[in-house]
Amino acid sequence: MNCLIDSIHDNTIESYKIDFESENILITTKRYNTNEIVQVVFTGAMAHYFENPMKGSILLDIDEHSIENFIFNNKKLLEKQKKYGWPMSYDSYIELEDYLLAKRFKYYVIYASIGLSGWILAKSIETINVDLSKTNESII
Repeated sequence: MNCLIDSIHDNTIESYKIDFESENILITTKRYNTNEIVQVVFTGAMAHYFENPMKGSILLDIDEHSIENFIFNNKKLLEKQKKYGWPMSYDSYIELEDYLLAKRFKYYVIYASIGLSGWILAKSIETINVDLSKTNESII
């Protein structure tokens, strides 16, 4: 397990956007007790699973876990969704694991103090601090 982002601890989730075409997931957060915006961008996103999405969700951490842990932790979900080709078409867990490793996917786990938690399979993650005083655009 690898803690990735100190800048999101106790941030409130303002919104999230899933762009299937560009394979990106954007989570927009606001720092605790400020109006500072931090965007968490997952690129090369293949699949995600969110639980308890709600207004006022507060992030605890986002950690990177092994692909082996992804398979182990999600066997019931994978088995249930396999007939729908999710997260991809595969014959065995070994085939799925080999593909994810070969394509360099990472298993990011989102922990919450309150609300939204879950995971994202993506190739990378980055944070962007947004200075609202320099933009007139919406952050959503």
